Amino acid sequence: MNKKSQKLFLNLTLFELVWYVLCLLVFLWGLTYIVLGLVAKFAPLSSDNNEVLKASNAYAKVFKMGFFEYGLIHVGVAWLLALVVLLLFSKKSDREYEKEQRRAALRASARKSMGVSDEETTVKETVVEAEVVEETKTEEVKEEAVEETKEEVVEEVAAEEATDGVKEEAAEDKAE
Repeated sequence: MNKKSQKLFLNLTLFELVWYVLCLLVFLWGLTYIVLGLVAKFAPLSSDNNEVLKASNAYAKVFKMGFFEYGLIHVGVAWLLALVVLLLFSKKSDREYEKEQRRAALRASARKSMGVSDEETTVKETVVEAEVVEETKTEEVKEEAVEETKEEVVEEVAAEEATDGVKEEAAEDKAE
């Protein structure tokens, strides 16, 4: 398996998976009631021999609706719940992806300004992707993300400079 296909499978959190399974169970529950309602209504049996119709009528007396209507409500609730879960987690996933792209672009620009250009094609692709992604974000989120990323890049550059300074001192010690 290549890295991209692995990322698709690993992008689903346990919490999200639990919600999808719960939605599936509610959907199947509603589907069962719908099938029972259809069987009760259209089974080629007399009303005296149709036990499913008797159960549906008894259920309708208690809950004011039969199996079919109750099943439709369950199916609708399951779809709405799945939609809400999908929207919430897709927004979070998109935000994380865009944050990674901005960080990569800033790292690349910091390296480029320092004179390190070992992966120019990758840097160009990342910068282009980051620019496209940036156009879709609101200004407030952009400013917040840029400040976070700038701080991280500054820390990384400072760490690299510190290691470069230690290497230079070691080279001078060896030369003496």
